[in-house]
Amino acid sequence: MEASSDGINYQVIADRSDNNVVGTTTDVLRAARGRYIRVQVLSCSQKDGYASLHDMQINGWLFDIQGYKVDYDNKLIFISDMNALTVKDFADHLSSEGNCALSIQAADDYIHSGDQVRITDAYGRKTIYTVTDREYAYRYFTDLALYKTVLFSSEEGFSQKTGTNTHAYNINDGHPETAWTAETKSNANYPEWIGVDLGREFGIFEIDMQFETKDDRVYQYEVYALPDQQINWYEDFLSKEMLIIDQSENKTFDDGHYHHEIMGNKGRYVIIRILGNSLYPDNNHAAASLYDLQVYGTSYDSYSR
Repeated sequence: MEASSDGINYQVIADRSDNNVVGTTTDVLRAARGRYIRVQVLSCSQKDGYASLHDMQINGWLFDIQGYKVDYDNKLIFISDMNALTVKDFADHLSSEGNCALSIQAADDYIHSGDQVRITDAYGRKTIYTVTDREYAYRYFTDLALYKTVLFSSEEGFSQKTGTNTHAYNINDGHPETAWTAETKSNANYPEWIGVDLGREFGIFEIDMQFETKDDRVYQYEVYALPDQQINWYEDFLSKEMLIIDQSENKTFDDGHYHHEIMGNKGRYVIIRILGNSLYPDNNHAAASLYDLQVYGTSYDSYSR
């Protein structure tokens, strides 16, 4: 069996020259590409037999390597169907798109989800991209909030009791053991808010938070995703139009860790508005305190979970 893209030059895609199966045969092929398919009948097991074919069915899909997408934020390459994509075909295509040099780390001759592509551009900069499909792309998302500008309503700054710094930048410094604590003075004050400026708008899919757990306190909070434009905190909080997570009635302790999956709400500013906790107001010193904030998403608009 042979295939050709132009009807002139053919290559063998299945060799059944030693076939001994009578009747219907099914050939499962991988990485066979072509517009024209032809069968060369070489011989027949019957002495006076002749070539005769009742039916031929071909199943496959339109192969369009141009359809891949690149998520530069999470260093991902989305490919909708990798079942027929060879390493050589993909490497040849990437090279033709203007990349000066590249290498693909794959387990065999085909591209699989999880394979890595190392691309060196014209300036000698090397970047590693991970190949994946849309369904499992979230596994490779990186924390968009890490080291980004932190916005907050107040901060204690330094704890006299523990001798540690409690600045707002602790929530995304890459160290989950450091924490932000709101200014208390003589008493805690609610609501307080804290969040990050992602730098531009993203489609947000996951948010992870780790609150203070002292005395098994449970926090009530709301999370907002605000657009890439001039913002008015007070009006946005009151309108609820940008509210993406509502835990204003939260009573679950869960060791202070809260994981939320959402459906790609767009936003540049991710703000947690902390309404109170289970110790307050009986304990007036139970101030808002957050250890860690992680935000996962992408600017790739076509991605959907």
